[in-house]
Amino acid sequence: MHYDVFLLDYRGYGKSGGTITNQAQMLADVDIVYQQLRPEYPENRTIVLGYSLGTGPATWLAARRHPKLLILQAPYFSMRDMAARLYPFVPALVLRYPMATNELIGRVRPPIVPFHGDRDEVIDYNSTLRLKALLKPTDKLIVLPGARHNGMTDNPQYQQKLAKLLK
Repeated sequence: MHYDVFLLDYRGYGKSGGTITNQAQMLADVDIVYQQLRPEYPENRTIVLGYSLGTGPATWLAARRHPKLLILQAPYFSMRDMAARLYPFVPALVLRYPMATNELIGRVRPPIVPFHGDRDEVIDYNSTLRLKALLKPTDKLIVLPGARHNGMTDNPQYQQKLAKLLK
């Protein structure tokens, strides 16, 4: 689609060394990388995309900066909410990365386009429906019928909708 893509491996993940010790450090890394790319990629041409766990940091970044567009693939309402649903016996205070997407999404000025499969077995589809209530009227949720959590980028319907969105 004629876009350059930059993928960030968080410390200790993929090919990146080091260790993330807290949410503030992880978010600082995201912001540093974004700022380093700005001389070559101005914000009015930059699209921020987050997938799954990356949707929280992507939303945080878009709320602080001014990218052209924010795309969220299988976003969660908040990590505390997700943990309470998956692990109700773990106290919310134990969660080191609360990543409250629900508290940040209202501060995002550029358009937001969440994608979510209605058969997602990892991040509950209802989480995105709860976020939808917080979106601007111009934002657009795209539901992928029958899509599960993994393999979204290989989903033909996702590819078609993304191509249309990026034209």
